[in-house]
Amino acid sequence: MISENDDIINDTAIYDFSDQEIVIQGNFDGIEKLILWDKYNRLTLGAVSSVYYIKEFYLGLRPISPEPRTVVINESDGTKNSFHVMLQHSVPSKISRREPSDISGWTRKRIYKEKIDKVAKTLEFVQYLHGDKEKALNDIRKLINMYGENCVCLWDPYLTARDIMHTLYYSSSMFAKIYALGSGYASKRGTMVQGTNISYSEWKHEQISILTEPGNNNLGLDLEFRVSRGMDNAGFHDRFLIFPNTDDGSKAWSLGISVNALGTSHHILQSTSNPQMIVDGFFKFWNNITDADNIIWRSRGKTSR
Repeated sequence: MISENDDIINDTAIYDFSDQEIVIQGNFDGIEKLILWDKYNRLTLGAVSSVYYIKEFYLGLRPISPEPRTVVINESDGTKNSFHVMLQHSVPSKISRREPSDISGWTRKRIYKEKIDKVAKTLEFVQYLHGDKEKALNDIRKLINMYGENCVCLWDPYLTARDIMHTLYYSSSMFAKIYALGSGYASKRGTMVQGTNISYSEWKHEQISILTEPGNNNLGLDLEFRVSRGMDNAGFHDRFLIFPNTDDGSKAWSLGISVNALGTSHHILQSTSNPQMIVDGFFKFWNNITDADNIIWRSRGKTSR
């Protein structure tokens, strides 16, 4: 008899028996298989297909409380907002005949470790703390060169020319389409740029000057930088690194913080479960930005999708 978990054999048991003898299976933890083998003639006499026995299950009981939670909020405009929440008691009930198994425990730990190692290698989930700026930037650059051969998009409300150069300029793919989308810091033209003492026109000129610094040859760069400033519904909050066209379909990572603050406080870089929806959302936003005043800089030709 053989017990498997994650395609690894956890347990085996071999019995010698004579004709008409009853074979009792052990208390294995995993998928069980029974094989009858004639060791003298080296023949398989019979086998039972994979079996998984139910050894435990859970019942979730949720009795409702007779009294609701009452909430009263004193709003900033002086009004009161009240509501009730019906409460439930969670009473989990476990029914089990499972016997403790060191082997199954080791297997679960191994599977978890392998998953953690895979996540770390593919940067699917990474936590950063204060002082991790270079590590966070290097991970962003690694993702850009892992998946940005054809196209990469950076979506960050506080995006600046320097942020672009610290990240997207590290792309080693010649003429990959690169889209950089910021907000220009404020929602209306004609006002000072939020957090600065300069006007939007001055801020835009500064961005252009940084990107066109004479020392940059911008070789193989196909990049466009736009901002949503002044548009209807111009504001956005989330930060994403997006790859619309990889060999494995679209991919997207949530940055958890703006590029200018990477690794300066706790944040999480994590891959998203619905990347195509983020791709669609990005380009819907991008294609609505048509005013020349919102196009900060374009490295070569047109980069519409």
